[in-house]
Amino acid sequence: MEKQPAEKSYVFDQGYRDVGNAFAVTWGQTFDRASIQRLFSNVLLLIPNLVVFLVITVFRVTLNTIISILLIAGFLIVAPIVYIGFVVVAFFDFVYRAIKRISSMCPNCQYRFDLPAYVCPTCGRKHTRLIPSQYGVFKRKCLCGTKLPTTFFNGRQKLKAMCGKCGFDLRDGGNHVDICIPVVGGPSAGKTCFINMAIDQIHQTLAAKKGYVFEYVSNGLNDYEDIVHGMKQGYLPEKTSDMRLKYYQFYLTPKEETVKRLVSICDVGGEVYADGTMIGNQIGFRYANAFIIVIDPLSIAEYRDEISQTVDLTKYGASTMTIDEILSRLVVTLENLYSISSKTMLKTDVAVVFTKCDLPGLSDKIGRKAVNSYIRDHYATREAACNILCEAFLRRHAEDNFVNNVKSKFKSVQYFTCSSLGDVDGKSFIPDGVAEPILWLMKKILNNTDQKE
Repeated sequence: MEKQPAEKSYVFDQGYRDVGNAFAVTWGQTFDRASIQRLFSNVLLLIPNLVVFLVITVFRVTLNTIISILLIAGFLIVAPIVYIGFVVVAFFDFVYRAIKRISSMCPNCQYRFDLPAYVCPTCGRKHTRLIPSQYGVFKRKCLCGTKLPTTFFNGRQKLKAMCGKCGFDLRDGGNHVDICIPVVGGPSAGKTCFINMAIDQIHQTLAAKKGYVFEYVSNGLNDYEDIVHGMKQGYLPEKTSDMRLKYYQFYLTPKEETVKRLVSICDVGGEVYADGTMIGNQIGFRYANAFIIVIDPLSIAEYRDEISQTVDLTKYGASTMTIDEILSRLVVTLENLYSISSKTMLKTDVAVVFTKCDLPGLSDKIGRKAVNSYIRDHYATREAACNILCEAFLRRHAEDNFVNNVKSKFKSVQYFTCSSLGDVDGKSFIPDGVAEPILWLMKKILNNTDQKE
């Protein structure tokens, strides 16, 4: 454990020195030189002095032995109790954090850690490992004298928290489950619209309906509120130009849960996927719990050629990168970040999301209409129907390689279709199906333990 700006607990440090000092002072005075010199200074009184000296010495030795035994016994009684208490408290703190899956993700430097650094409210000193330790079991004493709680049981989360690596301010003292989901897709694939409208749909429609408490986190690194406000007025957001992951964060927690769930949906400019070095610098991918791969149907060459015969595509905007190229870049990046071979399956789930399903006729092929029809005719689940229809659509338009690779590289794959804009009513956009991929991934990430249908 790195050195902390705090005083070590008495039984871990000063207690040993006090026992040693007591021994030195007590036994050091037993045979003091002045008494011995007086004993031999007068030959006539040698015998009486020797008797007195022996009596005093025996008394001192006896008394010092009793005192020493009491000191040792007292320390041996108190110290083990503290040590056992330290082990028990540290164990429960660790187990609590493990069971609750508590961790934090810094939206600024992209690193993940089990606990943030905590700031002393009095002097501002940074404590990087505020846990039960040699500096204190339940509380530690900062060098300024302020006592700081060392567990979530007694208030650690109430302290100001920051990233231990870059110093970025973090919310709720690190007492939350961190869920990180990057959204992957080429330029103009509709990632930014999808992310912002999905968060808004969860907030406005689905959170209360499913028994969740929603709270948006303003980290100062995104413009979610402005984008959503603009889209509700009928204005499209500007194309994402950020070449590093941008974190859109919000809490989505069941009402009965005491530990919040902090969801981070990450966006980045699609141009990143054209540069192996640039995408490799997105270390946030390494700490992601799952991924959303956004497919712009118009980036599929055969489908674009097919629909362009009857539809004016200028107002829809088409992504310029192929979906197979984007997937390959992502997979290679993750293999490098995880240091695994190309033959190893990635232990993450992925949602493959078709955007722009408001394209004329597309809903009849893979959208809500087609899925409902397939369910009615084949008695399939909604998830199975969507997978079957989307995979068939991709294979029909020469994207077999994408279908095969995504199934072979990720633990589980689920296809979704959505429209971030929906039917334009002239004043605002009406999204459809944008929240479902995020909620499905959250359910997978949390192992279906406490999600509500």
